[in-house]
Amino acid sequence: MPAFFAYTSVLHGLFLAFVVFRMFRRAGVPRTARGRFVALLRTSPAFYQLARRARGKER
Repeated sequence: MPAFFAYTSVLHGLFLAFVVFRMFRRAGVPRTARGRFVALLRTSPAFYQLARRARGKER
């Protein structure tokens, strides 16, 4: 049983290291390019409209 806790500790540590690495690897989005946060349910029809709009901006 102690091996299980050691294994999950190592996995969590590696995941944390990866997250910290990714946070410092790329610069943040400039304030002028940020949009306003909109909280929606994933099943809301407005969610699909926003997703479609965001997909159009990528192209």
